[in-house]
Amino acid sequence: MRTYLVFEPDAATADAAARVTFVRDKFSWPALFFTPVWLLLNRLWLAFVIFCAVEVLLFAALYYFGLQDTAADFVLLLPPLVVAFEAAQLKAFRLVRRGYREADAVLADDLDGAERRYFERRKVSPLRKDAAPSVPPAEFSGMRGPRPVIGLFPERGQ
Repeated sequence: MRTYLVFEPDAATADAAARVTFVRDKFSWPALFFTPVWLLLNRLWLAFVIFCAVEVLLFAALYYFGLQDTAADFVLLLPPLVVAFEAAQLKAFRLVRRGYREADAVLADDLDGAERRYFERRKVSPLRKDAAPSVPPAEFSGMRGPRPVIGLFPERGQ
């Protein structure tokens, strides 16, 4: 099973369902091997600038301290490794900045299955960001008197 993060546009428009975006939460091999190109193709401009700055600073530090080639290779591999592990989160951050909100996370075998599950679940219970879970009052839950406190907290009224 794969995990997909679901993003909906904040503005309620007629084509909001068509603009729902699914981002697969996974390690990205292209982001590891072709990091600058991958960042540019995914329009992650800020991440690209930060990546280039970190690489230049690491290269300058390695040159200044005179580390051996093997150690330098491992150190310069760290930023692409971080980008590859955080690829889905970088895409999610870009979507949030563009006015989307994270609506759900769906487990499915493929993208079509994720879309089917999400829209079936949405049809049954629409997700609203202003909806709060309803908790029944104490008088309807069958409990009489004050509710007990669970955990290592002091009793009520102390």
